[in-house]
Amino acid sequence: MADWIKWCNENQGYVTALLTLVLALLTLIYVVTTIVIASLSRKSLKLLVDSEIRRTRPQVIFNVFTENRIAFASIKNYGLTPATDISVAIKPNLSRAFDEDDDESALTSQTISFLPPNFEVKDSLGGSIAFYQKYQNPVFSGEVGYKDTEGNSYKEQFHIDLNPLRKRLYTSETPVSKSLEKISGDVTELKEVFQKWIESSNES
Repeated sequence: MADWIKWCNENQGYVTALLTLVLALLTLIYVVTTIVIASLSRKSLKLLVDSEIRRTRPQVIFNVFTENRIAFASIKNYGLTPATDISVAIKPNLSRAFDEDDDESALTSQTISFLPPNFEVKDSLGGSIAFYQKYQNPVFSGEVGYKDTEGNSYKEQFHIDLNPLRKRLYTSETPVSKSLEKISGDVTELKEVFQKWIESSNES
């Protein structure tokens, strides 16, 4: 121990320089560590902010469907915040089945300025049978464009194929058609019976 103290005293300048170098290295390590931690904190904070934005952003979905023998187009905001400036681009054009002038649906021909969260707008396109007669191949593609209240823009692609629903509709119609035919036959039979009864009454 005494020898170590003696050596340090004899080489004080060297020891001081070595301690200064060690202190400088420790300071550099501290600064670098602080910068890395700050950078990671900023990235973590940005990830949290982006995640919250994605969680609460508007989510607007366009759909075409049939319900209770009526065809509808609908736009619904499934998100947690309002959507603005909503427009729909669609091919082919979506028109009402009951309009001979090919009147396009209001949901695809006009911009919706504001749609609150969990709110849906519907447009009737006419009876489902007339709709499927108008669209022999009911397949629609396009995208919905809209913004959030901060002005951020979003686009949602869609591809709607209603052929399975069309087949289901005509399958469900078959029993009804048979029932109508049966009723028509029963009415004809009753008419004949009633006619014979009248004739027999006249003869007597």
